[in-house]
Amino acid sequence: TQELKESLVYWIVGLVLFVLAFPILWINERNAAEMEAVLYHARQECLSLPPATVDAENDGALVHMVGRTLVTAALKDPDFADLQVFDTVRLRRQVEMYQWVETRQEREKPGARQGETETEQTFTYSKEWKSYWVDSDQFRDATAQQVYKNPGAPACGFEAEVEAPEVQFGPSDPGDTADSA
Repeated sequence: TQELKESLVYWIVGLVLFVLAFPILWINERNAAEMEAVLYHARQECLSLPPATVDAENDGALVHMVGRTLVTAALKDPDFADLQVFDTVRLRRQVEMYQWVETRQEREKPGARQGETETEQTFTYSKEWKSYWVDSDQFRDATAQQVYKNPGAPACGFEAEVEAPEVQFGPSDPGDTADSA
């Protein structure tokens, strides 16, 4: 009878998935059709212009240009004063630390009384690259807090982003003048 119950459960789950598949496919196809319509409209409305063309008539219009960007100021990371990057529109710093990480695993096991179950938790520790600081003082095991000790959080932070205050855009030929954007 256990096999019959399992077969019935699988049959019901299969039927539910079969019925749910049609609305999901419908929604997916509708989203794809809407995106295709937006892209078609964009292709019809897009203006291809030479980069030296600045016309107030095109404000708010979808335009396509090919040209060079020119950034006159060097970008500096706020936490690393000596780091300067030239000819760059955006500077993004992402830091990762190789540090100890705690992983919890739970396992059900029979309890002291018949029919009861207990949850047994085990914690394992491994070193991983993380883009955030893991405070090893918060590990569940007091011994692990001493054995698997992470250094403090970096003073610079894990992420920073700086953008150029002014970017000029112009023709591919460096001899031509660029237009401010």
